Amino acid sequence: MNIIVELHHPGDPLFFQHPVAEWLVHGHQVTLINRDRGPMKQLVEALYPPPDGASFQVRTASRIARSNRLPLLEAARRHTAVTRAMLTRHADAVVSLFGVYAQTAWLLRKPNVVFTDSEFQRFAHRIAHPFATAVVTPRCYRLDEGKKHVRYDGYHELAYLHPRRFSARPERALAEAGLDGRRPLCVVRFSDFNTSHDMLLRGLGEDERRDLVRRLRNVCDVVISFEGEPDEALRALCYKGPVERLHHLIAAAELCVSEGATVASEAAVLGVPTIFINPTSRCYLDEQRDRYALCTSARNYQEALPLVADMLYRLELEREAVRAEWRASRARMLEDVIDVASFARDFVEQHVAERSGSTAQR
Repeated sequence: MNIIVELHHPGDPLFFQHPVAEWLVHGHQVTLINRDRGPMKQLVEALYPPPDGASFQVRTASRIARSNRLPLLEAARRHTAVTRAMLTRHADAVVSLFGVYAQTAWLLRKPNVVFTDSEFQRFAHRIAHPFATAVVTPRCYRLDEGKKHVRYDGYHELAYLHPRRFSARPERALAEAGLDGRRPLCVVRFSDFNTSHDMLLRGLGEDERRDLVRRLRNVCDVVISFEGEPDEALRALCYKGPVERLHHLIAAAELCVSEGATVASEAAVLGVPTIFINPTSRCYLDEQRDRYALCTSARNYQEALPLVADMLYRLELEREAVRAEWRASRARMLEDVIDVASFARDFVEQHVAERSGSTAQR
């Protein structure tokens, strides 16, 4: 079987790293269509085997535009790259997160598996889901995608942070960051709000970011992960380690404050108290908040302030109790979820085999 994996978001290389490795072990051929965006090239180089030109290829299809909110030229290039890869590699299927560049699979009558977890990206769904043969979502996904809809127990982030897939090394992460662990660590993620689904949205302003960090530093050591160019006043606090090791530092944290949904969910499934600050909601973060008390959420900075103050107060007075509480919440969550990487691996193999068989019968 020859599989095209289309990577679009920085979280995509993380989601697919284990399924791809195991497809290769099973004797399948895999071609990654990558994007020159932020850490994506570094993640592919760090997490995937070296391309051999035969069973495993990596193709960089496009560079992110200066404004990523309406990337029409890049979209055309990515469509061309996926089409070329399908034809030259004689692909049997296309697999992606969101699937907005995989319509060629439908034209060539090939299976097109789309994994998604964000209902609010309605435009992306309108141009992708009609061309998919399967739309695969977490159980908490609020929309009904019809007969092609498949749900699983878990979240995207568990494809690489489930205990079967990830063993945290917090002591090493703290040492690499120059921290001794005597104070609580807070990992902060600031987002760029520079994609098509961020139109009309705004994140924290510069003054709000600086005020947030000032408050956090009264109690915690702070390490900041920036999407885009860092604020000059906060540059000294930037995470400087390899991007693929950030999760080890998050696992060492006792608080995460994030504008980005992916980092917020990563911290939550690792059992780190998480505050998500974003004008939009996510089904998976809502479930992590309401069902497991792993995170809280705020639409803006003013809503976030009391949440931040409460967590800092608790970390000052009852640090060990907070750790124990979130460990217990994570344990409850893990009882209800699956190894998402194994599910994705098996589902794609079975779906492609079934679709290929039904096509042959016709």
